[in-house]
Amino acid sequence: FYRAQAGWYAMDTLTRKFRRACSEALFALKTNLRVPQVLKLHRTYEQYKKLHPLRISERINSIDELERLSQSYSHIFVGSDQIWNIELYNGGIDSVYFLQSSNIKSKKIGCAVSAGNELRANPHQIKDLIDRFDCFSAREQQLADQIKEATGETVPVVLDPVFLHSRDYWCNFCTRSENSNYIFLYVLEDNKELLNIVERIKSIYGSDIEVMEVGY
Repeated sequence: FYRAQAGWYAMDTLTRKFRRACSEALFALKTNLRVPQVLKLHRTYEQYKKLHPLRISERINSIDELERLSQSYSHIFVGSDQIWNIELYNGGIDSVYFLQSSNIKSKKIGCAVSAGNELRANPHQIKDLIDRFDCFSAREQQLADQIKEATGETVPVVLDPVFLHSRDYWCNFCTRSENSNYIFLYVLEDNKELLNIVERIKSIYGSDIEVMEVGY
């Protein structure tokens, strides 16, 4: 239910706070009904990790733990997908995701850092955040433009790391659909307009088209 809490803090008037919090709480209830499916995905991921062992550090839960662990690493990277979208953590600057500590001894690298659309911070805050990094790249042009305006520095806009692998690499994980006519739909929210567009496309190309939906 963190979304309901975030919705409350995001709004300015009491009425809007209440409406947003209630809306997000209903969304959370609907989402929590999918817990069995989420647990199944989690088990699948754990099986994948057993087949493809990863070198993983101990889990980090606070900036103090990160400061301690940084003694063992020459570089620490943060990135990518919406890691700087502060709306996801109640509108505040998360000290771990932003590497905001002078006690971190490693080099600080921001790799394809994403804020969703733009970082909701003023130019002074942005300059202070970026100055703490040794090297930085953005995933979205909007964030790069914000940094340019706040600091005068040009940061490169780069691909999300998922695209560092080739197409053939990802195809190895795919299974072919029995139906060669399909629409692949990746959904992040309950968007009625998007579903209407899909239905219009199906009406143009034929009702036998299968819709493969991933996400929401």
